[in-house]
This record gives sequence, C-alpha cells and structure tokens, in this order.
Amino acid sequence: MQRTLLILIFFCSWSITQTFSQSNPIEITYTRDETKKEYTFQYKNPNYCDYSVKVEFTSLQGGSCSCVLPYLSAVSAGNGSLFTIKPSQANQGISFQFGYKTLKGRLLNKPPKPFIYLFPFSKKEAHRANQTQNIVEMLSGKKVTNFYGMSFQMQKGDTVFAARRGVVSEIKNEFATHSEEVWFSTNTNFVEIFHQDGTFGRYNRFKMGTIMVKPGQSVEAGQPLGIVADDTFEGNTLAQFTVYYLDKAKAFTEAHSFSYLVPTFYTTTHPAGVVLQQGAFYTSDFPESIVTQEMSKRELKKWKGAKQ
Repeated sequence: MQRTLLILIFFCSWSITQTFSQSNPIEITYTRDETKKEYTFQYKNPNYCDYSVKVEFTSLQGGSCSCVLPYLSAVSAGNGSLFTIKPSQANQGISFQFGYKTLKGRLLNKPPKPFIYLFPFSKKEAHRANQTQNIVEMLSGKKVTNFYGMSFQMQKGDTVFAARRGVVSEIKNEFATHSEEVWFSTNTNFVEIFHQDGTFGRYNRFKMGTIMVKPGQSVEAGQPLGIVADDTFEGNTLAQFTVYYLDKAKAFTEAHSFSYLVPTFYTTTHPAGVVLQQGAFYTSDFPESIVTQEMSKRELKKWKGAKQ
C-alpha cells in the first residue's frame, strides 16, 4: 500500500516556531504626559501566557529611556507598563521612531530547575514509551541537536491527562482522523499548557471534538485533557508530549528560539523521578504529593476540600 508523507509538527524542531503564530499579537502603544512631556509605553497581551517583547528605537532625540535599550522583557497576560521616555531637559520636546518584535513565552536565561512530571496516561495498564525522532533526522540522516520529544503507546479511546498543572495557552481541535495511508501529518490536534516556571507542555494527537479544556483554563496535574486520536502511525495509537521554553540566548536572533527539556516522571519504584528509556514500559500513578507539589497552602486546602 502506498503511504503518504506529510510532515508532523511534533517531530520537527523548527516547526514548534510555526505553532507560535500570533493570532492575538502583543500590542505596544504609548501615552504622552502633557505636563511632564514624558512618553509612557504600555503593552496589551490578550493571550493566556507570557510573551516576550523587544523594543528598538531607530531614532531618539531630546530624551532618554528609563531602561536599557533595546528594551527586552517578558510580559504577562493582560495590560501593563513597560518604560518611560523622559526629556533630557525640562520642557524639551522629544522625537523618536521605534519598532518592536514579540515571541510567545517567557525569556529564560537557563533551563528551569528539575521537576517531576506525571505520565499523561491512566493507571489501568503499563504503556510503552519512546523518544521521538526529529523528522529532519529521519529524512536526511543528519543529527538535529536540541530536540527531545516523547510518544506513549495508547489504546483507542484512551484519555490523555495533564502531566503538570498550568494554564491552557493554546489548543487545536479541528482535524479529523487521517486515513491509514498517512504516515505523518502537520494536521494534528493538540493542547498546549503554560507552566509556572515559564515552560510549555504540549500534548499532541487528540481526537477531534474530544478536547476537554479551553484556552485560559487552569488545569491541575492528572486532570483529563481529551481522548487520543483514533488513527495510527505505523500501526500504533500514540499520544505525544514535549516540554520546551523560550531560550533568551536564541530569542530574536535565531529562527528557532526554543529549547527542549528532558523531563523526569514519577513512578512508584522511582518516586524521585526517572528519565524515560527507549521502548520501556511504565505504569502511571497520580500521588497527592506530586499532584499538589506546586500548590500554595491555600490552594492545597481548597483542593482537599473539593475532594471530600
């Protein structure tokens, strides 16, 4: 049988950048204080995660900035102030020209501290895990650095669970099941979750119409996200998972600005976390100590009360 090759987003190190399309881009504006002759720059972030902005002035005369230029910082969801341009002398006019760029994510100087994740599948049975290979490597045979992704063998109808708490930053829930002739496809439904430490967790391959969460929704570790897609890749039903962050060393200078993490997962035999071994089978568990590890005392009390 002839099989069709379409590039699957999850496997492509460069293609994660494509998923960060700014359908709701950051807006940067300024207001003028007529008394002080100052200009205050503000941002509007209508998204559900941090974005990073770079503001550059091609011309600035008669004034100085309250910050180091070019301005480079992360902004949270919502509205806020960035910096102020003040006149160099009292009552002096200011003239300027500027431009800005934005990237999805919080600028991180280095990888976050290690974290123990839950497996994104149920406790019913053991699941086989594999490290996914970058599609560029598969086609060219050349090693691609800075990529790490995982796949978990599932059964049709299985639920995919959140491996960590966070806020749903983006979903795709519009692609139907592929035919058996399709090997890889860019048309994959996914859930992306923004974590407290600035990383993203991305879960690929949901069945259309089964995603149980919405953008902006807070989710807890172990919470159901949706049902795995029915279609198979090379005879297997798979759920896929990556963890990545916006790397400050690459941001605004390289085409692909994100770095990937190698997560550790909780198991009953390795409560301190284990890195997946290729082809090994793992059994999931959702212990309270891991589910609640990022909760405040107040959140923990509320969570326990809701369970009673």
